[in-house]
Amino acid sequence: MKQVIEYDVSEARLYKRLAVDMFMFSYLMGGINFTDMAFLIDKNFEGERLVYVRQKTKKLIILPLQEKAVEMMNHYRSPQRKYIFPILDNRERTQRQIRNRIYDVLANVNRYLEDIGKSWVLN
Repeated sequence: MKQVIEYDVSEARLYKRLAVDMFMFSYLMGGINFTDMAFLIDKNFEGERLVYVRQKTKKLIILPLQEKAVEMMNHYRSPQRKYIFPILDNRERTQRQIRNRIYDVLANVNRYLEDIGKSWVLN
């Protein structure tokens, strides 16, 4: 965990930075699932809390916002995009296309996290 937290993403490519940030955001925000992160919008943030309905179980989740998590969200926020993180865009998509897009991005994120992990083992 400490190595991911301290990983320098300042010069990293988009997916590598996204991989580290999504991993960290999940850790800081109670283990939020990747799919749930993909669907986060500004309305999910109420004051000092993250409020969302879990995609898989439809359970309401309310968590206190961590300062570092807010910094990450602010880095990715864009007025051109409905969603906070650059996983889904504003295009009209079927449920299958949405699911495929999330799985594709998750596969890239996991590949970068695996590469980061391997680089620590080799050093």
